[in-house]
Amino acid sequence: MPVPPRSLMPESRAVCRGVRAGRARYDLCWFKTVTQSGWDAAAQSKKSPTHSLGSKWSWDPGPELKGTFEGGANCFNGPARSTKVTFVCGDPVAGEEITRIQEDEKCIYGLTFVTAAAC
Repeated sequence: MPVPPRSLMPESRAVCRGVRAGRARYDLCWFKTVTQSGWDAAAQSKKSPTHSLGSKWSWDPGPELKGTFEGGANCFNGPARSTKVTFVCGDPVAGEEITRIQEDEKCIYGLTFVTAAAC
């Protein structure tokens, strides 16, 4: 596993970012939690309960800056939800953003987070 840049270490981050994808809203709070909530576009408000997609962070081995949130809410007829996060180097002027979130496998989500802290 690569050594994460100091700018990506938990003690240096207190950031939460969110994105809407389809009928859901996803929120990532660095090294703390990932959540999913339903979204009612017509009412512009949250519609369903919030589900944890993981709250136990660990860095993944390998050459890329990746980690996994585990210990999320149980899926119906499936495992506990988890989220694999890939950090990608981004332009500091553009800011930080979630550029991809999807359910890659049943109850296992993939999220790409673009940030200059990964450079």
